[in-house]
Amino acid sequence: MDIEVRLPAGHRLIHFPEIDSTNAEALRCAAKGERGPIWFWADRQMQGRGRLGRGWVSEKGNLYATLLIALAVKPSVAAGLSIVAPLAVLNTFKTYLRPTSRLELKWPNDVLLEGRKAAGILVETTLQSDLMIFAIGCGLNLQRAPPATRYGAITLADQGVAVPPGAALETLAAEVDRLLLQWDAGAGFAALKAKWMQYAKGLGRPVSLTTGGETIEGYFEGLGENGSLLLRNQTGMHEFHAGEISFADFSESSP
Repeated sequence: MDIEVRLPAGHRLIHFPEIDSTNAEALRCAAKGERGPIWFWADRQMQGRGRLGRGWVSEKGNLYATLLIALAVKPSVAAGLSIVAPLAVLNTFKTYLRPTSRLELKWPNDVLLEGRKAAGILVETTLQSDLMIFAIGCGLNLQRAPPATRYGAITLADQGVAVPPGAALETLAAEVDRLLLQWDAGAGFAALKAKWMQYAKGLGRPVSLTTGGETIEGYFEGLGENGSLLLRNQTGMHEFHAGEISFADFSESSP
């Protein structure tokens, strides 16, 4: 059965009732020379995955979609694109939720609703010739929540909101396209960073960052110029490009 989904001009859509992973399919197509922009959308993923190699429960009823695009940008600039997808997902949720709903962004790429995880995002990249190839994967909890997450999960249905996956994809694709234009190959990063900071969870609060088998404690001071985490502690300001953060008070005198 064909499903009508309106996408931004020039974008294509490939829909699967079931697939291993939309990100995996996007990267397979990229390896064969595909450059997009294409949205890969599945009703169900058999091997959905999140950051750090974690599995992502992908039953029917939610949105599982990946945008494949190719951009002529340097890797150092491309890192700043990491804030585009979380903002686009947050804006998608805002379209359907009450204005009083509490939405937050948890570095590096989680979207929280009422303090619980409402979406997962995985951005994977490859470099081919002078092009950066991006697979921007988004999993939105519309009807089903994964049973086990570090800080709980929530769905739009839990908030009394019924959104078909196709409708959510339309909204998400439009938001991603709009924000990519605003990002403008890095030229518009500052404006998007300011927007991201408005929704940042734990800004100025104590944070523990686990990266490379080490845990560092400090205060979350915001984003660097490429979407990195800025953490300040007794030894100064530190910048991290990957890791897992948690918010909890720990023994350190407040600055």
